[in-house]
Amino acid sequence: MEASAYIKNVAISPKKVRFLLKDVKRMQPAQALHHLRYTNKEPARHLYKAIQSALSNAKLTLNTSEDLLQFKVLTVEEGRKLKRFRAGGRGMAKPYVHKYSHIKVVITARDAGAAKATPAKSIVKTTDQSKEKTETEETKKEQARPKVAAPRETRMTGQRVAVKQRTVTRQKKG
Repeated sequence: MEASAYIKNVAISPKKVRFLLKDVKRMQPAQALHHLRYTNKEPARHLYKAIQSALSNAKLTLNTSEDLLQFKVLTVEEGRKLKRFRAGGRGMAKPYVHKYSHIKVVITARDAGAAKATPAKSIVKTTDQSKEKTETEETKKEQARPKVAAPRETRMTGQRVAVKQRTVTRQKKG
């Protein structure tokens, strides 16, 4: 099940709203509302209203708590463009464009048991000793391999300067 809100013809450029979108997408809807409420930018107000509308729709239709909700779709699309002209010097017309945007928010409910059972990052440990030996041997080979200095470029001309090939050895600690 999902709940959505689609707000059309918001009088702000889509580029300005998308700037806040990447931070908000990673959060849960309740956290996103809190974050946007204290963000001192104009697009934050419009995004706040859209998310709040979708959240209230989700509470009514899905009958779940705010903690179990997550964003499925959160996009900002281009709306209409009003092309206007302003008077310029020497009788010329200077064009400018008023851009509008559409904000689409879709919220879904996740299962309470599934959220606890699957962690965000799972770590898989193997008990196979042969794999562990090969990994340690490879790291030893990489550490033992001497580093070679690469040719450099001069700052002013960008030409390559021949640098004497020298090997850099690492000293072992302890």
